[in-house]
Amino acid sequence: MKSPIFSSARVTAPRFNTTILRILGVMAGLLGTTLTAHALTSSDLPTTIEGESGGPESTQSCGSIASTPHAELELSSATYLKLSVTGGNDPTLYIQGPLNLCVLSDKTSDDGLQTSGRWPAGTYQIFVGEKDVVGQDMTLSIQNSD
Repeated sequence: MKSPIFSSARVTAPRFNTTILRILGVMAGLLGTTLTAHALTSSDLPTTIEGESGGPESTQSCGSIASTPHAELELSSATYLKLSVTGGNDPTLYIQGPLNLCVLSDKTSDDGLQTSGRWPAGTYQIFVGEKDVVGQDMTLSIQNSD
């Protein structure tokens, strides 16, 4: 007669396929998350945003950009802004809003990419693009002064 102490209870291990499916589901969820734009107003300025230039979307003449903007800026009144980008290989600034702009880098300057001027009130989506190579480290600086 077998003693209950020595009886072998059947232990079921998780099935390999089920475990793999769970891991793949978690990975798909992580990879499927999209980056969101930094939501800014003029009271949040000055600010700097670090990230990667370029992306999978192609613009007609302003290089490649990400699917989501690096920043979304809401101006309640006309504001003088200075934007600058350091890093990247050949960065561009692609700006959509009341003032649509494409700013290309100046290869003869070591100062990086810069633009400044008075921007009308409204919502702007700001992308740091890349003319040639995608995925370069960059820093976007946005400053205001009235």
